[in-house]
Amino acid sequence: MTDPLVSLTDPAQKERLWKLRELAGTVQESTRLREEDLGFGDQRGIHRPSGSPYALWVRQTHRGPYADEDPVVRPDGSWTYRYAPEGRGGVTKMNLPTNQGLLRCEADGVPVGVLREKPGVGKVRSYEVLGLAFVEWDGTHFVFKGEPMDWEV
Repeated sequence: MTDPLVSLTDPAQKERLWKLRELAGTVQESTRLREEDLGFGDQRGIHRPSGSPYALWVRQTHRGPYADEDPVVRPDGSWTYRYAPEGRGGVTKMNLPTNQGLLRCEADGVPVGVLREKPGVGKVRSYEVLGLAFVEWDGTHFVFKGEPMDWEV
């Protein structure tokens, strides 16, 4: 299987996904993630950079209104994570640009970064960077499947 980042034509998207891949398995303060130019500011939930057809990352926060589930980690280190789509007024809206960005990632095989808030020290929020994942829509949730670590296998 070919590394999916190799075929990306948007250099900014490719660079940001490389950075997220490098941070996989770590816990990072939000200030560091902002410094890495990952679009990490006030945006929560699904981040689709302006002008991009693709979502870049999803971020689960403690104060989020959605019923996201804990990741399921397998003995081989692979993982899946079910993530609720965004909506308005308690109703899922699949036509929102953020949800459309994830559907486009699924259609074109573009991975996204997956981050989950962890209890932090002091006032700085911290996030576990699960890594990059491929997107599948199951009809109620986006299912993120953690990418293989060794692209030669």
